[in-house]
Amino acid sequence: MACANIIIQGGFTPIVNTFLRPETIRKGSELQDHVFDVQEIRSRSSVSMKAKVVRTVSLNESPYEVEIDVDHESRAIITRRCTWVAGISGE
Repeated sequence: MACANIIIQGGFTPIVNTFLRPETIRKGSELQDHVFDVQEIRSRSSVSMKAKVVRTVSLNESPYEVEIDVDHESRAIITRRCTWVAGISGE
């Protein structure tokens, strides 16, 4: 029997950061009002978080899409993806 994914849209469990530098986290927290449609998708084998981010310069263009995969148990970041070019490099 297949289990459906669980989608959480609020009250998220913290994640363990192993990729981002402290200054990147600080800069990102200043943009928190630009983040929307945040979801955590849990399945038996994975946990992913997805969100959209309004561009700070071109508000009329499509928002960036961000996705983070974390370990079920430790909540450590495994992979991350972003449609923002600099976001791919972790800048």
